[in-house]
Amino acid sequence: MVELHTGKLLPNNADDAQAVMLLFDDDTESTIRRIQEFWYSKINLYFSQVPLFLVRTKCDLREEPESTNGKAIKNSMHALKYLECSAKQMNGVKFVFLEIAAAVKPESHNKEPDDSSLTMTTSQVVMDVLSKIGSSGPLIRQIMVNLRECITNPAAFPDVKQSVSGNFVKSDHQ
Repeated sequence: MVELHTGKLLPNNADDAQAVMLLFDDDTESTIRRIQEFWYSKINLYFSQVPLFLVRTKCDLREEPESTNGKAIKNSMHALKYLECSAKQMNGVKFVFLEIAAAVKPESHNKEPDDSSLTMTTSQVVMDVLSKIGSSGPLIRQIMVNLRECITNPAAFPDVKQSVSGNFVKSDHQ
């Protein structure tokens, strides 16, 4: 994971990046300006060949169902997708990871994967994100808290939990 939140870009991992998630929790004018003027240039500098996903978080806190600003930002930044989710209500979180997994594995666009391959890909992405996220910066800490909440909630991602659990059991015995 390359830390962007503090403004200190760590390009040592840039060559290994398979997707970039730019998360933001509101679409106020100042946030949009900061995304377009600051973050886009940083992302474009190091990750111009990597699929960019704009992810609006905390969608449970707003009144309007869908943001038109998000789609405009997506177009201006040439992002692959604009996605929305709420970790608190568990709306759209799994979909975000499925979309990223599809971008990481382009062959999944050409064929219809069965549920087991989607589950495996999702669990790999979730585990990779969880293993690489550090505690540097408030946004990254909040992402970690939200992901942990989703993963530890008994009703959340039962197929991912089963797949992850199965992977650890298999690798421990090999």
